[in-house]
Amino acid sequence: MSQPPPLRDPLANSPPAPPATLSLGLPRARGGRSTRHPPSSSSTSAAAAVAARAAAIADDAVRATDSDALLSRISALRLGYLPDDPYSHDFLTQTGPQTHPRPPPPSLLPHTARPHSSEQRSRTALPPTPPSAPATQVNDHHHDHSPPRTPGSGSAFGYADIPQPTTAANPLAAFPGTAPGARRPPLINIGTYLRCRSIDQLVEAFLLHDHGAALGPGSDAPAKGKGKGKQIISLGAGSDSRYWRVMASPELRAQLAHYLELDFAQVTTKKVASIRRSSRLQAHIEQLDYEHGPSRDDASSSSSSQPPDSADSLRSKRLTIRPFDLRHFEQAGDAIGQLVSDLDPTLPTLLLFECVLAYIEPDSADAMISSFGQRFPRLAAVGYDMCLAGDVADAPGRHEVSRFGKVLLQNLEARNLSLPGAKAALTIESQANRYTRLWADGARGPTTARGKSLYRIWQDLDARERERISRLEGLDEVEELDMLLRHYCITVATRGGIDI
Repeated sequence: MSQPPPLRDPLANSPPAPPATLSLGLPRARGGRSTRHPPSSSSTSAAAAVAARAAAIADDAVRATDSDALLSRISALRLGYLPDDPYSHDFLTQTGPQTHPRPPPPSLLPHTARPHSSEQRSRTALPPTPPSAPATQVNDHHHDHSPPRTPGSGSAFGYADIPQPTTAANPLAAFPGTAPGARRPPLINIGTYLRCRSIDQLVEAFLLHDHGAALGPGSDAPAKGKGKGKQIISLGAGSDSRYWRVMASPELRAQLAHYLELDFAQVTTKKVASIRRSSRLQAHIEQLDYEHGPSRDDASSSSSSQPPDSADSLRSKRLTIRPFDLRHFEQAGDAIGQLVSDLDPTLPTLLLFECVLAYIEPDSADAMISSFGQRFPRLAAVGYDMCLAGDVADAPGRHEVSRFGKVLLQNLEARNLSLPGAKAALTIESQANRYTRLWADGARGPTTARGKSLYRIWQDLDARERERISRLEGLDEVEELDMLLRHYCITVATRGGIDI
């Protein structure tokens, strides 16, 4: 009997990994007799230079995932998966990630891409109608395409009226300067749709719900903050356009008190530059002021003497963008107070972690989540990351990296992307439980947490909507899609009377 083919990532298109005898950034091991010599100053300097270069390569790889995420969103937008979003276009044309397109890394579901084959490009047959499924979403709110709107339905973000995809030969023709490589395979487009839609629904639910005043005894936070709106902290926001989409909806805008974005200095500098050049982006920012914020390594410093065009920070009435390397949260100390100085600790606050915690060492991630828990009594968190064990709902005792999870790790490591956080939290349950562990403060009310794989979200999608999505490009890679979606999840945690 012939052996079955080895398991692979069906979206992988990365270059072959280096031979096992080589180690990135280090000299090849030499054989023969081992002789010890005290390190010279020159060898120490060379080793430090090699280490610095390796760290720079790793940092560049992480930052590059933002361009990949933006191109994946553009692809899903132009093909009709997502409702119209002109703001993402402004970030695309101003930051220029389309100049050198590359396959998306596995940090964006599913993260490694395979180009369309000629068969895929010419396919016109439609898949069979999917079986009926309950109309349940990750936030447990019913998705209905008709009025009235309900918190969490996604209607305020435009999901009730998604335009038809363009009929042009090039589906990205409406985006001048967009490279052909911006079109993603159907599996990535579906993953991007599920990720964006689910998080949008949760953000909408957070903003539109009346979260009441349920806190533990002795806290006066609800009385101070009641009626003043809500605030959102987006960690590793990148080129995300969610603030502008919130502001474009009158009902969501009325509930937003402040929106804070934190990311690498290089990323925030590009984003601020895009805002400076776009009247459409500026139209939703009140009392705008460009700044040179804290440096990427030291949140306590400022450099206002730099040229205005190099501004890496922005402050306004409702939006703040600050540069900060989230991996250094443990060392930030009192500087964290400066980062969140525009926020009101008494207001309901939502943390957004999209493909962030997987890249951060567990201790640093815990320090960040714990710090926010200490500063904001009325708190919720929404996370999106890979779960390397897969969806183990049918095998709750399994707590190890799945075969396909190992493939994902190999592809990521070949791109100089390390995932210490993902390796430390292999299951959906472990990712959700970290919030109950770190926010275990009875005086601020109980913490509840839950999680769901994108596979479960896809299965629970309204049958009509799932059929629409399946027909956009003629989905026939059902088994591959299911396997990929089982390895990515949305987690939700709430405390202090927050209900989403």
